[in-house]
Amino acid sequence: MDSEINVSQFAAAEECCILKHHKALDIDSRPIYPRLTKIICTIGPASQKVETMVEMLKAGMNVFRLNFSHGTYEYHAQSIQNAREAVKKVAAEQGLPSYPAAIALDTKGPEIRTGLFEGVSFH
Repeated sequence: MDSEINVSQFAAAEECCILKHHKALDIDSRPIYPRLTKIICTIGPASQKVETMVEMLKAGMNVFRLNFSHGTYEYHAQSIQNAREAVKKVAAEQGLPSYPAAIALDTKGPEIRTGLFEGVSFH
């Protein structure tokens, strides 16, 4: 990644007020410094489709988060399958053998970690 600033960014720096400065910024220019954080997105009904996940990856998402407090195991299995397919599509579009993305599972509590015990209720 080169560290050159897009010329239009310099023009934005010369604007007379913050509104004009923001309007003049080129959001598609490359950043000077690489992003040192990761973007985690919770996958739900609105974002479970492969096409949506592909767009999220292209926008910079690094981690698919599945919240096991909601949804069924089948729903989450489908989300994992869709996430893997989206990663393969993005990798293929970019000519890469793989694409760096993770899947995080947010477990809902002791019933997933330990299983259910006879005669014990977690509610």
